[in-house]
Amino acid sequence: PEALARGFGRLGEVSPAFVDEFLRPQGLALEGPIAHVMASIGPQPLAGMLIFRRKGCRPIDDSDLALLDALEPHLARAYAIHCRLAEARHQERALREVLDRLPSGVMLLDKDARVVLSNRSADFILSLDDGIRLEDGRPRLSDPQRDRAFQPLLADAAQMRAERGRACGKTLSVVRPSGRRSFASMVSPLLAAPPGTSLREA
Repeated sequence: PEALARGFGRLGEVSPAFVDEFLRPQGLALEGPIAHVMASIGPQPLAGMLIFRRKGCRPIDDSDLALLDALEPHLARAYAIHCRLAEARHQERALREVLDRLPSGVMLLDKDARVVLSNRSADFILSLDDGIRLEDGRPRLSDPQRDRAFQPLLADAAQMRAERGRACGKTLSVVRPSGRRSFASMVSPLLAAPPGTSLREA
């Protein structure tokens, strides 16, 4: 009912099947719960809260409803935060799946040049320990001379933002001690983070 979107109220009669299958086995009072719709899409409820009284406990009165109505904004805010976190987790899983399908190794670094995200290809390359490795979470090259040129590239990329429409990034060959073909690497800053994203520190 629309009234349940404005505050907590009691639902009407419950069916005998609901009494036998849920209320009695749970030791709950044989009456409808109080309820509130937390979120909806048009007239269709999306999320809500039901509170049942235990058998033998005092009846729920107006003071209980007033307390729950005072708590309702906090409950609604908690639900909204949960939805945003769930969406962020979904986006992260989708991003990881896309990155893992790339044949090239990809590593995302934070402002301190530490790896915060890597795809499967990058993990495989690092597992070879043949030219590039992680040291204290930072990519390092096996060749000291090339690593001295590599580290400033990482530091610069971590501290700047690329502009849309402009090519940005520098390449470096990663020599492999095994003698196999060198890895071709490119170091590039991210584009400026879109509003509302969590990539400001990456």
